Amino acid sequence: MLSVKLAAAVLACLPAAIASATFGTWTNDDCTGDYFEVTANGGCFSDNSGDSPYSDPEKRKDCAPVHTIYNFPNGTWVENLAVRSSGNILVTLDTAPEVWEIHPTNYSASLVHTFPNATSTMGITEIKPDYFAVVVGNFSLATFLGTKGSWNVVDANFLNGLTTQPHAASNVLVADANQGVIFEVNISTGTSRVLIDDPALKPNETTQASVGSIHSRGDYLYFTNSFASPVLGRFTLAENGTAMGPAETIVSKPNYPTLLGGWANDFALDANGNAFIATDTSNSLVRAAPSGELIIVAGGVNSTVVEGDTSAAFGRTSRDSKTLYLTAHGDSGYPGKVLAVDVAAYS
Repeated sequence: MLSVKLAAAVLACLPAAIASATFGTWTNDDCTGDYFEVTANGGCFSDNSGDSPYSDPEKRKDCAPVHTIYNFPNGTWVENLAVRSSGNILVTLDTAPEVWEIHPTNYSASLVHTFPNATSTMGITEIKPDYFAVVVGNFSLATFLGTKGSWNVVDANFLNGLTTQPHAASNVLVADANQGVIFEVNISTGTSRVLIDDPALKPNETTQASVGSIHSRGDYLYFTNSFASPVLGRFTLAENGTAMGPAETIVSKPNYPTLLGGWANDFALDANGNAFIATDTSNSLVRAAPSGELIIVAGGVNSTVVEGDTSAAFGRTSRDSKTLYLTAHGDSGYPGKVLAVDVAAYS
């Protein structure tokens, strides 16, 4: 089982000790039609009537096969995930202060830890081999606001996306989705500071949410803005972790169909620099190339295949390195999920 050690600040650190597992054999039995849809409604990208540009085979590839790994109870909002070196998946929940471990080989799950005095777990990242930091605090889905003071970071309102600081092993970066800023937190001392405050991270005039996810790679910090432009961008980081200039826009606005204003949530980067973006309320998985070109990989606004997808991460074993794992939030009528998408044709 997993042992748990709580850090001094917003983060709970989870050192893991579970034996390795291999990934199960892929089957495409649930893929039907030209678009490899799991369900008949919606088509791959919008519908099959031809009125969407994504129905044109010249403008997109066939949909990637999608496979359900685990269903949580109806209404469970599965928020984020991190893949362990063993192949198992750690997931966080907006609707409970819990971290769960998903076992892809036998489609089972086990509770890792429940955090006291909190309502939600958010971002999660590996800070050293099999040692994970987790964002924990109080958040309301009804208002989409966090509770100031619950995150143990001074002046933080709603902490969500979490990643390592590439130039300081003892620090992590965490995004405040209500304020549109990025904090740096020392995981040993609990001290924090606002590291990046840039217009590209801010919410639009009609919503409380802004920067949705952050991931560091090399000298870059990539981010999504859930409801505003740019959808996907990055900062170049100096040695002290601060941004060397304004945000670089990779994708300004979506050219794919959206619902409820939802453009992007979390994302995963492949070895070629492609970002695979979970669009949450727009029910799609979208690949953004470094050039900014967008292709919908699975789902669509009228599809339930990856409905409500919230985050993405690649498998880490030889068997699933081209598998993208997704979390998806539930609602009163359907379960929260962990999904696997075969993206070999896209990555």
